[in-house]
Amino acid sequence: MDWADYRTGSKKAKRHLGFNINQGMPQKLLLTEGKSDERPFVHKIIEPGQTGVMDRGYQHHKNFDQLQTDEKHFVCRIKANTHKTCLEAYAVAADSSVFYDANVYLG
Repeated sequence: MDWADYRTGSKKAKRHLGFNINQGMPQKLLLTEGKSDERPFVHKIIEPGQTGVMDRGYQHHKNFDQLQTDEKHFVCRIKANTHKTCLEAYAVAADSSVFYDANVYLG
């Protein structure tokens, strides 16, 4: 792994995986060095009409806008300090595992 520099004496690689949940198998796999940015890979993994599930490391509002323009859907856990403007809040059943459901503007 000579290509995967992370810091002196340490190598690290990141795996970006597109998983087809309907068929229960990986669809795309991209490997990068440990210091690389995760966010550009979402566009390479998700095809129009598909839904990506992402962690906070993928949060980038301009990328979110582009994904919507490209008709690529996504669910992303966002950082706690993200500024949110609620456009419309939806009712959530008391016994639901969902604690908040809304259409919001981020950033």
